[in-house]
Amino acid sequence: MALTSYVVRGNSVEFAVTFTDADGIDINPVSAVVTINYLSGGIRVNETIDLAQNTDGAWAGVWESVAAEPGRVYWSAWSFDPTASQDGTFDIKANLANLNINESA
Repeated sequence: MALTSYVVRGNSVEFAVTFTDADGIDINPVSAVVTINYLSGGIRVNETIDLAQNTDGAWAGVWESVAAEPGRVYWSAWSFDPTASQDGTFDIKANLANLNINESA
């Protein structure tokens, strides 16, 4: 995944992950997911999204940040058969003008 340090609340976050083995060689797993942990309603929430394999071999999926409160977001992408993983973080930024955007929809 191309790393970013922050996302403005309400934007989509696109994950694109290529999995490798311990030697750094690309692997072709059967399936993959990404779990995102974020703050919503004052509690930490886990959301898991299935990833789909692109024609270039990367596994991709989109997460909508509208339910997230400002703060640190943790993510972990996992492949299955064979198993591999990648982890990362980014921050959700928001100002007073976009804190209620999911209430007005």
